[in-house]
Parts: sequence; C-alpha cells; structure tokens
Amino acid sequence: MRQTVKKKTDIINAQLALDQFIRHGASSYARARNFDLGQGKHSAVSNLSKYVSHRLLFEFDIIERILAEHSYQQTEKFIQEVFWRVYWKGWLENRPQVWSAFKSQSCVEMTTELKHAQIGSTGIACFDSWVEELRDTNYLHNHARMWFASIWIFTLKLPWHLGARFFMAHLYDGDAASNTLSWRWVAGLQTKGKHYVARSSNIAKYTNHRFPHTQLNENPIPLTEDIEFSLEGNLPLTPNSRKFNQLAVFETDLHLQAGNKSYADYEVVYVVSLDKCHRHAELSESVADFKASLLRNFSENLSNTRYMTSEEFSTLASSFDGLDVVYPFVGDCLDFINELSATKQIPTNFLLRAQDLTCWRHAKKGFFNFKKQIKSLISQTTSAKFR
Repeated sequence: MRQTVKKKTDIINAQLALDQFIRHGASSYARARNFDLGQGKHSAVSNLSKYVSHRLLFEFDIIERILAEHSYQQTEKFIQEVFWRVYWKGWLENRPQVWSAFKSQSCVEMTTELKHAQIGSTGIACFDSWVEELRDTNYLHNHARMWFASIWIFTLKLPWHLGARFFMAHLYDGDAASNTLSWRWVAGLQTKGKHYVARSSNIAKYTNHRFPHTQLNENPIPLTEDIEFSLEGNLPLTPNSRKFNQLAVFETDLHLQAGNKSYADYEVVYVVSLDKCHRHAELSESVADFKASLLRNFSENLSNTRYMTSEEFSTLASSFDGLDVVYPFVGDCLDFINELSATKQIPTNFLLRAQDLTCWRHAKKGFFNFKKQIKSLISQTTSAKFR
C-alpha cells in the first residue's frame, strides 16, 4: 500500500484558479459576464466550471470563500450561477425519468447537415467559430452555449438531443443535469412553451461585433413533447452514514470528503473511470483524457486507493459484500453503479451530502422559486457571513 499523499496538482490548480477569480474577477463579474470576446479572451468569467463539475471545487466552499472577501450584493450574480448548477442537479434528482427519456432517444444516421454542424462548416460564421473553439479548447462561454443550442435547434433544425450529446462529448465541464436540462430549456421543453431564441442583434452586441450580421430563424416555434414528467419524491431526508469498508468514487464528485468520514478511514477506495461502453455519448479524446487525469490525480492523493476502469471494477465487484458509494448524481455513473448492483446483487449504500439534500428539496419547481431561497440556503449549508 502506498504511503502518503504527495501529489495534489489538480486540486492546487483548482484552488489557484479560484483565488485568482476572487482577487481579480468576482467583483466585476456581473458587469461583464455576458460578453463572449472569443477564444482565449474569457477573463470576465470565472473559468472554474471544469473544476466545479467534478467537484474539485465544492460549490458551498466557493460560496464561503467568495463571501469572506466580498459582499453578497457585489457577487450575487456569480453566486446565482453557482446555485444554477446545484438547482439543475436537484431538479433532475426529483425527476430522474427525464434523464432516462433523454438517453432513450435514438441516434440518427449521419446526415450532411449534422456533419457540417459537427465540423463547423455550416456557413454561419459565429456557429462555425464556436464549433472550432469547442473542439480546440473544450470550453464555450455560457452565452455562446445558449446561442449555439438555439441555432442548432431552430436554424439548422437538428435534433436537440444530438446537440446535447455533442456538448457532452467535447466539454470539460459537461454534466448530465446542467447540459441536458439547459438544452431542454433552449428548446422550450423545460419550461413549456418558453424557448430561447438566438438573435443576430444580441450576438453582435455581446460578441463585441465580431459577428455583426447573422441570418437566423428568429421566429421559431418552441418544441413540444407528449410526455409529462412528475415528481418522484424519493430523496432521503438525511444523508446515509458509512456502512461498509469499501468505497467507490466517480468523476462526478472528487471532493476529498465522504459525508462526515474521511476517505482514509476506508479499507479501499475504488476510483472508477467509466469506459465508453457505459456512457451515453462517446467522449472526445481530450475530454476522456482530462477526466482520466483528474481521477488518477485524485487517486494519487490518498494512500488507500485503487484506480480502475468500469470494466475492471465490474469484474472485481463479485467479491464485494457491500459497497459505500459517493453519490454520483443522476447520469451515466449512477446508471452504471445501479445496474452493477442489481446484476451482481451487491448491497449499495449511497453517501449523499447534507448540503445537496437541503438545496434539492427546493428544486422541485422553476429556478425563480429556488432563487428566492438562496440566501437562506447559504445560511443553512455554509458558515458564510453576509456583509
């Protein structure tokens, strides 16, 4: 067994990025956040999302750090953006059948239109530029993501679920809840009849006139669906306690704490990297490498870990008497562990975080209702003081 922790590269990089934003970007975020100035010019936003989506940065720790240095009024917009991710996760946890329905939508044959969209040769200059940036950097500004999705759905008339899969394949920060539900929102499915329409004037203004004239469908009809998704209401009231001596961790939550117990207390911590056969969308090589690097680095920070692929873990799982699992949220990782548990008949104990459960109870309706609770939720889930 390895001795001690020696390498914290990714954690250090994440903390340095947060420090940089708190010192130089947090107070001006609200003023400039909507401007997409192009590849390599995103200093007006935090650039933390790839760390937050894997929880190298824990959302509630970020809030504490921000409010230790700035007033709530100064940073309210940024704090709301952090809570958007928490909200999306909670909304999907309350309606997991939305994820199942999304996954069940079949892929279609590669058409000429789809190919042009995926390689960035549509002839729509802004869209093609965003495809190039996405493929080169695995990142897009949030405003660009909204425009991109709207153009994909309403101007190019491509299936929204293929666009969502395309983003998941190429974004470092892609996660099941934020990605799937954001695409549904643009399409008009998330809030029935309310869609997001990309407009040439808005793109020109917020790209600093890099794309002054764009021919788009600016009067589209929102998409519809026949199914209604009701609340399932299966969230536990309180987090489970540790039950077994072995723990599984996935890419979705790499925060170095398991409930109230340190990872070091476990006999073995299995750090599991999903193989492509267990994902709904095949990741690009750069995204797959990024996730594998985060997981390997996480594993190197503890003395009792075993890094392995999901195929290797599946083979080993027959020997388990039971397994604690850091809850991986609705998505591919949860689907994998649920199927494995059922197939191999392994007792599974999910470790959820109290902060998540507190927030998710308020994520049953729209974000407007959730937003009203943010200050109260901060008081309940952090030790932050309002100034």
